[in-house]
Amino acid sequence: LSTRLDPLTIGYAKAAVPILNIPLISYVVDHLRKEGFTKINVNLHHEFDSIKQALSHEKDFNFNFYYEKTLKGTASALNNARGHLKDSAFLLINGKIITDINLRKVIKTHE
Repeated sequence: LSTRLDPLTIGYAKAAVPILNIPLISYVVDHLRKEGFTKINVNLHHEFDSIKQALSHEKDFNFNFYYEKTLKGTASALNNARGHLKDSAFLLINGKIITDINLRKVIKTHE
């Protein structure tokens, strides 16, 4: 696993590292909320409890968590969530970024 962010990531997944006392993934969830999303599939691996803890206060979302013992890449994460994706459109977003991109516009572009 990456050590570039040590000591910040000791005990935390990168997406759970606090930025201005707020876990990074909370910025992603807040953006998804503003864009009207309510269901989130979360792929977990390193320090997965820190992600679950960071998201524990988010009561207005339906979270599905998937644990990967060995990371196998983005395609594996999608395969883990396959049963919840069904035949509907979905958005894949990294939990370790802060963005204000118009996600509805992105989805519309790909319809």
